[in-house]
Amino acid sequence: MEERTNNNNRVENKMKLALGLTLLILAVEAIGGVVSNSLALLADAGHMLTDVFAVGLSLYALMQSRRPADHKRTFGYHRVTILVALLNSATLLPLSVYIIWEAIGRFSHPEPIQGGIMFAVALVGLVANLLIGLNLHGEAGASLNVRSAVIHVMGDAAASCGVLIAALVIAFTGWTPIDPILSIGIALLVAFSGWRVVRESVGILMESVPRGIDINLLINRLQEVAGVRSVHDLHVWQISQGINALSCHVIVDDQAVSRSAGVLASMNRILQEEFNIGHSTIQPECIECDPNALYCQLTPLGTGEHSHAHNHEHEHAHTH
Repeated sequence: MEERTNNNNRVENKMKLALGLTLLILAVEAIGGVVSNSLALLADAGHMLTDVFAVGLSLYALMQSRRPADHKRTFGYHRVTILVALLNSATLLPLSVYIIWEAIGRFSHPEPIQGGIMFAVALVGLVANLLIGLNLHGEAGASLNVRSAVIHVMGDAAASCGVLIAALVIAFTGWTPIDPILSIGIALLVAFSGWRVVRESVGILMESVPRGIDINLLINRLQEVAGVRSVHDLHVWQISQGINALSCHVIVDDQAVSRSAGVLASMNRILQEEFNIGHSTIQPECIECDPNALYCQLTPLGTGEHSHAHNHEHEHAHTH
């Protein structure tokens, strides 16, 4: 517990530093884009504005996720980070469309650009974004929320790199179409990165099976435990990234409760060690309600005269 608290504090301090640097870069690029008349630089400044929201919301989500569970949020506040990751990534898609639209307009109505100012400002933005990205990169693997913020920052670093190239081309050749061309390329890159996080966030919110978990293998391993006949009403989902959960009913041999406890302990050990599932609720039964119902059909109560709940009055066990 103490190690997790120290990790959270470290990540929180890094996020605060990233937020301060992002605000500084935003101001520099916005002013530089207006002075140099560079669409690519202004587009990069617009992306920096989303970075401010992304990093700020990620910091807020990190602080919220540490709140303990209560009578209203019995799973705690872990999914705040997923909601913020989804919001951060979703903002990248309309921003990319806007940048592409503006870039297309520049092809038919090119405008003079001051390459020197454009280069200097882009260089500052590139260095600062690389520092922020490298500072947060080590924390991104374990947090979808932090990863969404890193994608914002590294996407902006790529944008700054493109602006640098465009500035050099304009300064030495005067060919201004390079500015909107690179803007479109940057927008497509950012949109693709954002879409990947959106897809993963939606998967968690839809309570999809976590990536890397083979359901058929999981069922076979549970049914290999001595005393287990079959598994049904199986649900596997993610509460948040890295926090996997499972609930299921299992048909076991008719035996003493003390022996059933050993069976459940073996099943939970398999779930934790082989499938990274640390929160499980297993209900043992001696009579199966439906031998064909591996995945139970959930029906809201009170929606019809034949509606019913999948509920059995048998012994059950819960571990986490």
